[in-house]
Amino acid sequence: MKRIVFFSMNNFCKEGGASIRIIGILNSLASRDYDIVFMSNCIPEKRYLFHPNIQHIPINYPFSRREKGSFQFLLSIFPLVVVNLIYAQFLNLLKNKFQENSFDNNVVFFEYLDNSIAYWLHYNKIINRYIDDLHGIAPVEFEIQRKMNESILWKLKFYIKEKLAKRLDKKQYSSAGGFLFASNEMHRYFLENYPGIAEKQAYILPFMTALLDENKVIDENIKSSLLKKLAIKDSEKLILFAGSFKVIDGVPDLIEAFYTVSRDQQNLRLILIGDGPTKNDCQLQVKSLGLDKSVIFVGRISYEMLSVFQDLAHIIVCPNRQNLFSELIIHVKYLDALASGKVVIGGAFKSVMEINRNEELSLLFKPSDIDSLTDVLRKSVVEYEELKTKYQHNICYIREKMTYSAFFNNLNKNNIFVS
Repeated sequence: MKRIVFFSMNNFCKEGGASIRIIGILNSLASRDYDIVFMSNCIPEKRYLFHPNIQHIPINYPFSRREKGSFQFLLSIFPLVVVNLIYAQFLNLLKNKFQENSFDNNVVFFEYLDNSIAYWLHYNKIINRYIDDLHGIAPVEFEIQRKMNESILWKLKFYIKEKLAKRLDKKQYSSAGGFLFASNEMHRYFLENYPGIAEKQAYILPFMTALLDENKVIDENIKSSLLKKLAIKDSEKLILFAGSFKVIDGVPDLIEAFYTVSRDQQNLRLILIGDGPTKNDCQLQVKSLGLDKSVIFVGRISYEMLSVFQDLAHIIVCPNRQNLFSELIIHVKYLDALASGKVVIGGAFKSVMEINRNEELSLLFKPSDIDSLTDVLRKSVVEYEELKTKYQHNICYIREKMTYSAFFNNLNKNNIFVS
């Protein structure tokens, strides 16, 4: 049985794209002929999310958001001996964990903080070889925030963060033995911007959906109680968004489009699931447009509950604004939406167009164009019955092509992560 060791500082108290990716990868491998070891901060109460065959090794060293930033800041500009002094307790803890379990080679590190820790451990000769999972680009995220922020002070702050992130990236990627890339486009991006990694081993492991992996059946009692709690009528057509409330996620654009369409189309409700920095602004926008009775803010929900809300919905919208990150990878929320078999609206990004030519899987709008989003949303409402029939078999395509189970079923077992 082939053993693969994974590492993450994630505690899995909050579910998002990264944690869903980790859970999906590990569970799919553990259900096959692999010995999976997971060193993480996962709290015991959340271990039910993982396959029972996975061996958990707790780190028990939580980092606050500020501590994460401080650690990576120090790592980017100071000699590593300085970081060793400041984080001596953490370094000794990890050293003991790796030595006790004889994990010194071919460890896969999942998230951005994890990648930084991998570089640090490698420098201190605690691990010989590591693989970074690259499904995000920190400098690009800071660049987007810099360009979209009007405050000169905040622009300067994000500019500094962008430069420090690039500096740290060059350090940590130069020492890695290999990489997992979330798409071919992302692989090309890293080759162009970090030419030193060209000789490293590269594996393409796209974002997938985990909603279909266990073929769960919707609990009708939960569904009924939810309808009652949200006071939803049978005559209403439900439009759903599930994701983060961030500048690039386009929720304000969706609210504006919904407002316009609801003026000439009756019995529409908009359900907004999630949380984030722009949520308060979105709530104020809803109030100013007089949509209090038509828009429901649900807040965060578990990934398990997402399929219930999708089952209630008629139309699911992924309103992301134009940004480089969305051009490079397909967001998991878009794949989850397709997995529902419902009518889906998504941005016409390069990544999406690779699997959704001629709107075979979903309707498309021009990102950051509210008029385009409005027109497509209106079309989805007016032509709903026809579109419902057209897209009802998406679930079959997603099950066969876009789940972690399907990915690993089609992968050569001798060519996975480690050589």
